[in-house]
Amino acid sequence: MARATKTYDLNELYKKTDIVGDCRVWREPTAGPVPRLNKGVWGTAFARQFAYSQSGAEIRPRCDLRNICGNMKCVKMEHLTYELDRSNLLGEFMAQINVSGGLPPDRPDLGQCHLWTGCRDKSGYGALNKEKWGERLSHRWMFKLMNPAFDPKSTVNHRCNRGHDGCVNPAHLFQVSGETFNASNIAHAVSEKRLHNQKFTFAEAMTVRAEIAAGAKTLDLCEKYGCSKQCINDIKFNRTHKLTSQ
Repeated sequence: MARATKTYDLNELYKKTDIVGDCRVWREPTAGPVPRLNKGVWGTAFARQFAYSQSGAEIRPRCDLRNICGNMKCVKMEHLTYELDRSNLLGEFMAQINVSGGLPPDRPDLGQCHLWTGCRDKSGYGALNKEKWGERLSHRWMFKLMNPAFDPKSTVNHRCNRGHDGCVNPAHLFQVSGETFNASNIAHAVSEKRLHNQKFTFAEAMTVRAEIAAGAKTLDLCEKYGCSKQCINDIKFNRTHKLTSQ
């Protein structure tokens, strides 16, 4: 006797969720903030697409399925749509932020970083669909939202130096005009001790070399002087504060 094939329907999907308010919030594995499924079992890799298809509506390839509730982990069929409602973009944005992202090592006085949990580009910055959001980078979108006088030709920098970690905390962001971009970046890097050859004077570099010669470990020196491993290695291997050969 052949074994009956199990039918996977909306009720089976909802067994993987928790009821939170009016939402059905996914508690199983995700890809970033997006609920995932075993495609071989469910016929699709995405739980929201499966739920939407149960309404009888057609799945639109290469189109963004959105949550009208603003919670991207919600898979309730009635909360899903392909229609763009810009009034809901903030809720969708906030659903992809970890507001307890840790204190910036160099500037703990700035408070917690808000780290982007959605898609990122190869440099680590939060990546957005420009057609939908009007910006390609999540920190620029947040700064633009909080600053109506935003200059689209300007660059948005991070006071916390955690842009590559996806920080979007508006208190950590500042605008730099194109004309002053390079000068501002250099001054900011020096003030935050990120340029290796600006961290130590030559005399201080000699002290570091003496400690290395005495057996001090690189990581211990990083902690002692509040600098990066590369900074110590640049001194150790004579890439900065160079010693002339005898």
